[in-house]
Amino acid sequence: MRALTSALLLVVLASASPTIAQAQTVVYAGAPAPVAQGTQPTGPTSLVSFPLQGNQIGPLTTLAAWPGVTDGMLVVAGGRYVLSTQRLAGLCQVAVFDTRQRTTGWLPCFSGTPLVDPRHERVIVQSSAGGVVVFDASGERSIAGTTGWTLEGVAASGRRVYVSQVTGIERTVKALDIETGAVEWTLTLDGRFSAVTDDESTLFILSSNQGSIRAYEIPGGTMIGEAGVPQYSADVSSVGKATIAADGQRLIVPISTLTTGTSSAKLWIVDAATWSTVSFTDQAGRLGLWSDSEGGSVLMLTQQPPAQRPPTSPGTVCQGGRFDRIDAGTGNLAFLAPVPSGTCVQMAISVAPGSPTLDAPTVSGNSVTLSWTVPDDVVTGYRVEAGSAPGLADLAVLPVSSGNSVTIPQVPAGRYYVRLRALNHTGAGAVSNEVQVVVPTP
Repeated sequence: MRALTSALLLVVLASASPTIAQAQTVVYAGAPAPVAQGTQPTGPTSLVSFPLQGNQIGPLTTLAAWPGVTDGMLVVAGGRYVLSTQRLAGLCQVAVFDTRQRTTGWLPCFSGTPLVDPRHERVIVQSSAGGVVVFDASGERSIAGTTGWTLEGVAASGRRVYVSQVTGIERTVKALDIETGAVEWTLTLDGRFSAVTDDESTLFILSSNQGSIRAYEIPGGTMIGEAGVPQYSADVSSVGKATIAADGQRLIVPISTLTTGTSSAKLWIVDAATWSTVSFTDQAGRLGLWSDSEGGSVLMLTQQPPAQRPPTSPGTVCQGGRFDRIDAGTGNLAFLAPVPSGTCVQMAISVAPGSPTLDAPTVSGNSVTLSWTVPDDVVTGYRVEAGSAPGLADLAVLPVSSGNSVTIPQVPAGRYYVRLRALNHTGAGAVSNEVQVVVPTP
């Protein structure tokens, strides 16, 4: 428990918003410095960031010079570290940018695509030796029982990893405790791992012929639903892993097709309750998808494939694209920003922590104690917001560095409407429930 002076509580901060803002999302992008149309990007890229609230994009900030990003980017939970992988001419390096210190460090290259633990500051990777390795502040360690298995995913809780192994047309998927390597469940199915729901009750598998997505109950393995890929044909060259909207109601699946040598992309949205198709639409290029913290929406980067340059100047040049928010309930797109031609963009999304739950306040004389349930996220501190009416934050903002309670002495008599937000390096998270604090007149 922490005691703070009433001076902090009673000062109205000039920067405080009079109403409750949305949780913060920050988008990080790695892109080459601007180049002339039709020329090959050269030199270092720039790492940039911009805040995103709803459909509003905030100012773009250039953070650092950055190595060429060729194999994706990711943000470690909590938003402090941004990673990019570069593979060129047989060489590989992983840059780690510290958003707090504004410095860049380096890690050994990974085999395959690294994954982040959604709840802890660590990265899970497929090692070149064939097992699964965890990188965190204490160093690196292997997860027991993963040699010969392929890393597929990390549970939303961060407590287990999903790995698979193929035998013939069957694939065995198992969940392992991330700390001990203990096997928690094993299923052998026909198809390829696609996704697991946040509550870890359902496993989605892409059928071996890529014609449908099937849902299986965990841990029993009973099939509970199936959705066929619309307009399925031999032209479907690749069905990507599903992204699940934050509300768990929709699956968003990127699909690549190849017809007479021409590739195209489609976006398939599936209702996870009825297994019906919400929408199936053409998209102009390669797709990057991120589940957003705003319930039923997903962020999407669309970029056209690199175009071949003239024979006199070999190589490729990246074409343009766009950044959108998808309403997973309808499939409608809300345009956020363009991607200019000549810019090979890679993106990673960082979200603020979930909302804490405030308990009933305790008032003793003119002393107020607030306590709360800590969200299961990386949290660096909290912010108490006090308003003169429900839904307002017009009286004060009180920073709290850590813990799950705070005591404020010498609070003047009155009625306060109080909420709480958890903070991390990304920003302020979703607001908690609101409680009334009534301090009686002495």
